[in-house]
Amino acid sequence: MKKIILFSCLIVVVVLVLIILFFKSKRTPDLILNDCLRTCPDNSVVTCDKDCPTTPTPSLKDKTNKDEEECVNRGGEWKIAGLALSGRCFMKMKDVGKECLSYKDCGGTCLAPENAKPGEQAVGKCSEYNLTLGCHSAVEGGKVMPALCAD
Repeated sequence: MKKIILFSCLIVVVVLVLIILFFKSKRTPDLILNDCLRTCPDNSVVTCDKDCPTTPTPSLKDKTNKDEEECVNRGGEWKIAGLALSGRCFMKMKDVGKECLSYKDCGGTCLAPENAKPGEQAVGKCSEYNLTLGCHSAVEGGKVMPALCAD
């Protein structure tokens, strides 16, 4: 009985040593050579032997403002939408309401009629915008597809 307990303990120790060696090998080469990191004023991280960048990194807000400007210039509507409440460009489709059998027939999505069941034959209507958020069924190849929820 004692031999079984000793053997079990030995196996546990060997496994622990192997786990430790495995995780030590996962360190990046930069950090093996230099365990010092620092945060720069622009929130980037560099090793202590490197200088912080001198050109400011554009913020997410700057990018969003640029995206919004480009969207409006192309004739879109910038809306805060989805679960993430992020800004998105909604382009109104020229073929809104047109009958369709597939996404290929529309600029946006070929939406199935209300109450249509997956697998049924159906003629859809092209969506109003390029983005269709929420839960909806599409028509593909003249058949209603299972509902898809998109954020």
